[in-house]
Amino acid sequence: MKPLKLTHPSLTRKALLRKAETIPGAWYGIRIAGLLLLLTGWKTTAVSRLFGVSRQAIVDWVRKANSKGIDSVTRPLTSLRKLYVKRQKHWRPDKIRTFCKVT
Repeated sequence: MKPLKLTHPSLTRKALLRKAETIPGAWYGIRIAGLLLLLTGWKTTAVSRLFGVSRQAIVDWVRKANSKGIDSVTRPLTSLRKLYVKRQKHWRPDKIRTFCKVT
């Protein structure tokens, strides 16, 4: 099996470091650090052990980075509250209103 490489032209060390300065959040920082290590020649298994994520997660990062470029670092986050409310189809409107109130 061939080793995974970052091949997208927008994925450079400089671009990733610039993106790291503008994006808040630890999870994005871990992803950027992982991509930087992969650019320097680290293997996916070593990066996954270092950050405590699965090797498959690193493979997914590489595939997404090769297809979307630098924009793959940030992903749209969905609100867990919205997902929870969507699952509660049996709720009546008054229960949903009570749940959605900001206290």
